Amino acid sequence: MRKIAAYLFGVFLLLMLGSVLLHPSLLIVGDWLGPILGNSVYEALTLTFLLLGDPLKFVSLLVIWVSVALVCGAVVRRRLGAVLIALLVWLTLLPITAAVVFDIAQKMPNLVGGGGGGPLGGLPPIPSGLTLTQIFDAPIVGKVFEDVIGAFSSEAAGQEVVGKIIGGLAVDLALKPVIMIVGALIGVEFGRLIQKRYKGNIVASGPPVPDGGLKPAALMIAVILLSSSLLPTVMGVSFGSDAYTEGLAGFLDKKGRAYIGGAFVDANPTLPGIDLQATDSNGLAAAVVVSSQGFIELARNQTGEGASMGELMSLVNLLPPTFAAVVYLDVPQETVLQRSQSVAAALGGAYGVDLFPVTALSMRPGEGGEGGAGGYIPQISFAFYVSQSGLESFAGKYLDDYAGRGGFADTLQTAVGNGRLIPGKTPDSASGSLFFAGFVNIDVITQYVPKEEMSGNLTAIFGPLLDGPIGFAGGASFWEHGTQPSGGAYVFDILSLLGAETPPSYSSDSDLSTLLVAVPPGQDIGGVGDSPNVKVSTSVPLSEDELKGIYDVLEGMGYVVRVTPETSLSASDFRLDLTGIVLPLNVAVVKTITPGSTASVTVSIENRDVNTMTDVTLDDGAALSSYASSVKLVSGDTKGQWAAIAPGETKTITYSIQLENPGTYSLTPAALSYSSSGQLFRSSSNLVESAGNRPSPLLMPFELLATTWGAGKYLLDSVTGGNGFVAMAAVTLIFLALIAWEGVRSYRRWSKGKLPTVSPQAVS
Repeated sequence: MRKIAAYLFGVFLLLMLGSVLLHPSLLIVGDWLGPILGNSVYEALTLTFLLLGDPLKFVSLLVIWVSVALVCGAVVRRRLGAVLIALLVWLTLLPITAAVVFDIAQKMPNLVGGGGGGPLGGLPPIPSGLTLTQIFDAPIVGKVFEDVIGAFSSEAAGQEVVGKIIGGLAVDLALKPVIMIVGALIGVEFGRLIQKRYKGNIVASGPPVPDGGLKPAALMIAVILLSSSLLPTVMGVSFGSDAYTEGLAGFLDKKGRAYIGGAFVDANPTLPGIDLQATDSNGLAAAVVVSSQGFIELARNQTGEGASMGELMSLVNLLPPTFAAVVYLDVPQETVLQRSQSVAAALGGAYGVDLFPVTALSMRPGEGGEGGAGGYIPQISFAFYVSQSGLESFAGKYLDDYAGRGGFADTLQTAVGNGRLIPGKTPDSASGSLFFAGFVNIDVITQYVPKEEMSGNLTAIFGPLLDGPIGFAGGASFWEHGTQPSGGAYVFDILSLLGAETPPSYSSDSDLSTLLVAVPPGQDIGGVGDSPNVKVSTSVPLSEDELKGIYDVLEGMGYVVRVTPETSLSASDFRLDLTGIVLPLNVAVVKTITPGSTASVTVSIENRDVNTMTDVTLDDGAALSSYASSVKLVSGDTKGQWAAIAPGETKTITYSIQLENPGTYSLTPAALSYSSSGQLFRSSSNLVESAGNRPSPLLMPFELLATTWGAGKYLLDSVTGGNGFVAMAAVTLIFLALIAWEGVRSYRRWSKGKLPTVSPQAVS
C-alpha cells in the first residue's frame, strides 16, 4: 500500500509543484494563449517545464524533482521499490503530456491562420508583460532561441541545428530519471531514520503502533512548499581636433503629430569607465544604449491605419524598454559576451540602467572584394544586453556628457527635467520618446578601411573626426496633437512643446549647429508664393551647392525651404504658422476596462478642439474578434455613431463582456472615423488588458487527469466503435478496485498484526 500511496502522492506533488513553481516567463506565455486554448496551455507549459527544463540551470526545477524523489523514497523505504515508484512517477508524465498535446492539437486548426491575415493571424495580441528578455531567460525556449540565432550567425546546416536542439532537450529529459533514482535512494535512508526516531522498537505481534512516518512527511512537504515559494523569484565646416556638432529638428506631419529630435556628436568623449587600451577593448568598434517608451504604440497605430500586417504589431511588445549593443571586429562570437561585460557595466553605470546579457551573434567574415585592408572583410560580432530600467532613468543621464556645453543639449535636458519628454509625466508631455547614446571607435574601423583609401573630400572635411573614439547621443519624441492655437489659427512651436520659456543659444563649443523646423505643404503653396514651410537655421554659412541635394528633395515634395545662417536664435526660428493645411482635430479617444470575469469596457470620445467633428463612427468590434471563442458580449454595443460632437463634448459607448478562459485579454484599440472641413480622418484609442484568473495549482493534477481521461476516451472511440466512454469507465473502475483491494489487504494485515516487523537492530 505504501508503494501505491507513494506513487499517487508523488504524481500529485510533482504536478502541483510544477504548476506552483512554473517559470514566470512561461506563465506569461500561458497568459497570452490562455484565452484561446484555456487551461490546456498552462497544463502543456507545466509538463514541458517539468520534462524538458534544465534542472542544472533552474533551481526551482531541481527542487521539484528532488523533493518528489525524496518523498517517494521516504514513504516506500525500500530501495528497489522506491526506485521503481520514482521512475513510474516520471514515466506517468509521458502519457499525460501526450494527452495534453492531443487536446491542444484539436484546437489548433482554428488558431494558426484563423485570423486570415497570415500565419499568426489567429493568435491574440502579445501581452505587454512578455519581452525578449523573458523569452531568453525562459526554460527551453531561451535555449532554442540561442541555438537558432547561433545557427544564423555561423551559417550552420539546418540538420545540424535541429540535431543540436534535440540533443540538448534529450539530455535535459534524461536528467530527470537520474535525479529521481538518486533522490529516491536518499529518501529511503531518510525515511528509515525518521522511522527509527519516531517509532522506536517495532513489536513483533499485535497491532503495531500507528506509523508516525506521515507526520514528518507532511512536515517535509510543508517545508518544501514554503522554501519553493521563496525561490522564484552626427559640409562645409572645418572640424577641429575637439570637433563638436549639435542639431535640433521639429516636424509636423499631416495627421497633426509633432516630432522633435536632437543629435549631438563629440570627437573628444569622456567614455566614463571604458578603457580603450584594455584587453577587453581589443576589436571594440562601437557601443550604443537605446531606451524608448510610447513608440510601440505609435508603430501599432500607424500599421493599424490600413496596413496588412497590423495583426502582427503586438510582436513589438517583445522589445524591452532599454537595450544595448556592443560591436567588435575580428572577435569570435564565442568570446564576445564575456569580453563585452566590462563595457556593458560601464555603459550601465554611466546611464543609470542595469544591463543584463542576452545573446551574441556574428556576420561571417569573407575574403576578396574591393576596399578594406588588403581586401579583407572582418568578422562583425554583436553582444546584446537588455534592461528593465525605464526610459526615465536613462533620459536623466544620456546627455550628461553634452549638457555642460550649453546649446540644444541644455534645452533638451531641461525638457527631461520638467517632464515634457517623459511620456505620462505631465498633461503636456510627449506621447512617446526614444533616446540613445554611445560611441564609435574609429581607430578600430580604420584598421580595415584605411583613411588613405577614403574619398579626398571626406577626409578633408571630417579628418579630425577620423581619429580615436567619437561619442554621440540623441533622441526623438512625438506628440499626438502637436499644434498650438494662435489668433484663431494654429502654429507649430518647438519651444512650446518642450516647455522652454526662452530660446536657446548655439553652443559655444559647437563647430556646426543646425535647427530645422518643418510643417506639411499647404494647399495654397504648390510653387505659388514664398512662405516657407521648412526653415533651416545654421551657425555656419552653407553655400547653395552644399545644400542643392536637400533643396531638390524637399522642393520635389512641395516644400518651400528657407535657409539662413543665424548668429543668434529668436523664438520665431522655432515656430511655423500653418496656412492652407487641414489637420485632424484635437480629439482624445480613451478606452478603459473594469477587470473581472465579467468585464466592463468603456470607450469615450472627447472633442478638445475648437471645431465640430461630424459623421462620427466609433467601432470596437475588432477588440473581441481575437477572442471569438472565449469572449461573450453580455450587454451593450461595441459600436457608436453620432451626427456631430461639438467642442468640449464627450460621447461614450459601454459594453460588458464575459471572459470564459484564464489568461490576459489584450483588447486592441477602438477605431474612430470622423469628418472635418470636408475631409475624413481616422484615429484610434489605446489598448487595454484584463487578466483572467490562472488555474489553481491545487486543481492542476485533477485537470490533467480529466484531460488524460478525455483523450483516452477519444482514442478508444475509434477502436470500440464509439464506446470509448464505457471502456474508459471500465478501466477507471478496475484501477480503483485494485487500489481498494490492496487497501483492504493492508488493513487486514495490520489488524491481525501480520505486517512485516523490523527489529531495532535492523532499523539501526
